[in-house]
Amino acid sequence: MLFPGLSLAARAVARRGSTVPKWLMPYLSSTGAVPSLVLDYPAGLYAVNGQQVAHPVTGARLGPRAVDGLGQGLIVDPARSNLVTQSVATTAGWTIIGSTQRTQLTENAHGLFPGLEVVSEGQNWHRIQPPPGNLAANVPYAVSVWYRAGTSGRIRGILYSGATNPVTSVALAGAAGAVTLNTSSGATISNIENLVLGGGYHLLRFVMVLASAVSASAFGLGPDSTVSGQSVIVYAMQVEQAAAPSGYIGTTGSVAARAADAAGLAGSGWLSSGEGTLLLRARLRCAGEVPLARLSGAASALDFYRTEGGKLRAQLGGASGLTLDSAASVASHSDVAIALGWSGSGMSLCLSGGVVGTVSGAMSPALNRLDFAVPGVGAGAGPAQIRAARFFPKRLSSAELQALTV
Repeated sequence: MLFPGLSLAARAVARRGSTVPKWLMPYLSSTGAVPSLVLDYPAGLYAVNGQQVAHPVTGARLGPRAVDGLGQGLIVDPARSNLVTQSVATTAGWTIIGSTQRTQLTENAHGLFPGLEVVSEGQNWHRIQPPPGNLAANVPYAVSVWYRAGTSGRIRGILYSGATNPVTSVALAGAAGAVTLNTSSGATISNIENLVLGGGYHLLRFVMVLASAVSASAFGLGPDSTVSGQSVIVYAMQVEQAAAPSGYIGTTGSVAARAADAAGLAGSGWLSSGEGTLLLRARLRCAGEVPLARLSGAASALDFYRTEGGKLRAQLGGASGLTLDSAASVASHSDVAIALGWSGSGMSLCLSGGVVGTVSGAMSPALNRLDFAVPGVGAGAGPAQIRAARFFPKRLSSAELQALTV
């Protein structure tokens, strides 16, 4: 007997070892199934049909990207605009409110920002702000602030307008990395996120919906201190008309737009249309709906995305087609592993080694392309980062799906 003492699955893997290159062995399934596509961004390894290749995905933006807190991986942002016309905080572009002192720094934080030290002269509302703009009522705005703790160890952000009824008065404040909602009148604040970027840098993000339109106003930032001389270091600000924030968009005097990322690759022999298994490892970079990938052909599409409610979903043929959701929900800014296997009789889905869900139904998708974070899955689609992907030209078992996603 070959490989005595090993289980059947282990024997299959061992037999594969005699024909599969050593570098490909870590990517096999638990029973020795060989992937026809491997994208491993942390390792910088890419393979098609068992042959190592240069990165095969066209239209890709690759990390790391420190300003957005992203490591190695394929960056996928939706189409967005930064409404702050001078995104980088400088003495020339931003103005003071109250007896606030400013000192221009030359840090080159994240390779982008010089830094502006903002010093209170005795009131916690003392602040600086970028050029003012107009904000509409009853639409979501995603706000992002890049900063570092100064001598106060704190930060306060304020939006105020006495011209509205009710008065618009919003304040978020707290220790660096632990900012919370302080006051909110005439506005609804949600999805507050305190992200640590490393090196003492912080990224504050939240979503704001105003009850009344606010004209010629901006969200100002200060050290949240009543002690004269205490400071905070402010780097940049971004405001997007969207339900979730995306990656940084620099501006220098006017609103700037970024097109949606469109990264993908043709099937080219590695993609089987009758059955298959796709494994994705990704980071979900915001709350709400986040598209991850689409396998498509001339007349069909198989989509992978997180729903507004937090479940990972596989959907064939749109809202009226075959749908399968993960048993568990996933949180914002979490790393997930999801594997979907399908054949002519249905689909099996596993999230992070958990319960495998199944759905039966006729499936005969003619697939010939893989794209990442396809725009249009939902109106509020948010950003993601793909860390790794594998495709197996067969439907793997539930046990294999669980092993792949741990």
